[in-house]
Amino acid sequence: MNLLIMGKPGAGKGTLAAQLLDYYKLKHISTGNIYRDEMAKRSPIGLEAEKYIAAGELVPDEMTNDIVKDVLRAGGFPNGFMLDGYPRTTAQAVALDEILAGIDDRLTAVINIDVSDEVLLQRMAGRRVCPAC
Repeated sequence: MNLLIMGKPGAGKGTLAAQLLDYYKLKHISTGNIYRDEMAKRSPIGLEAEKYIAAGELVPDEMTNDIVKDVLRAGGFPNGFMLDGYPRTTAQAVALDEILAGIDDRLTAVINIDVSDEVLLQRMAGRRVCPAC
């Protein structure tokens, strides 16, 4: 089973993803986690990504597509995978179709969590951003 989970920040993606990952024993493929890991390692891709993230920008599509392609081509997820945080743009969605076609795979389902802006505001207003202030 290959899933893609989508939704605005605060919609509950993380909560639902954790349950689905555990229940179906899927490989979690999170571009955000990959970039955080690479930045912590101070790898070349991590250092490059850090420049964009520090500037409040998205990491360029080509870079993000390349890391997703590498992970999907490597395989190693017998029960399937869940994409989280990717694709974020139309170009990334097109690239994902090409990547999956290239490895003769496909998505089983796309889960879009749709929550009203009012609910999102309530949820986000309760989140701690900086524990020091």
